[in-house]
Amino acid sequence: MMRDIHKCGNHLFAKVMFQDVPRDNYFMGSKGLRHDQVFVQGHVRARRTHEQKAELLKRIINDVCQIPKVDKVSVWIYLSELPPGQMVEYGEFLPKPEQESQWMAALDPSVRSFMERVGN
Repeated sequence: MMRDIHKCGNHLFAKVMFQDVPRDNYFMGSKGLRHDQVFVQGHVRARRTHEQKAELLKRIINDVCQIPKVDKVSVWIYLSELPPGQMVEYGEFLPKPEQESQWMAALDPSVRSFMERVGN
């Protein structure tokens, strides 16, 4: 799956957003969190195998732990699956996993050009 995305240049399917959560705005049970945490929440298109999702999670935790002062115990990852038919980006329903190349080829050239401009 990841191989196919990189082969067709579709790094545009991966997006990252950072959001600071002040210490007083996160609770476990009724107590405020007392330790710095890095929370990663991801939405992926459904139909990936357990092995593919496990590999993705391993890559995320390894990448996050490359940040100075972030240790593994501080990283919490939540991965949610959505059917491709419930995800729209660039005004188009997203393809099923491993159909990215065909999807890109079928896009209107103006949409493909816009995606490339946004992604660079």
